[in-house]
Amino acid sequence: MANNQGSFSGLNSSDKPMWIERTYVFGDFSAAGLTLDFELFDLQGGEKIHGIFLIHTSSFIGGTISAVTMSVGIAGNLVKYAPAFDVFQAAGNTVFQDSEITGVEDFGSSTSIRLAATSVGANLDQLTQGVLEVRLLVSKIR
Repeated sequence: MANNQGSFSGLNSSDKPMWIERTYVFGDFSAAGLTLDFELFDLQGGEKIHGIFLIHTSSFIGGTISAVTMSVGIAGNLVKYAPAFDVFQAAGNTVFQDSEITGVEDFGSSTSIRLAATSVGANLDQLTQGVLEVRLLVSKIR
């Protein structure tokens, strides 16, 4: 795992929504399989997701991979907050996903918000390039 892979949490005490940003490169998704998911954010009890923004600044390609998508959700529903977004397509300033699916998972316990990658044609460890920027708009409501 690369240094930037893993969770981030700890909103300040303000109830104002704040953007949390993370950048991932193709090596962060290296897996001897067609799918991989890992914790993107530890949503604490009483925190709300207001939206998720995905943009790739470099296409995810490599080997005989013919498609790659990224999504954001929870265990058991990896597309709950951001449906599958094509990061195999050419990157550009107008190529992004702006998901305004909102939600609170639990008022008493934290919930792992997951980033999921899926490839077609070859395992994810065949990726040779790709950069994904993920932004979550989150606030503490309780």
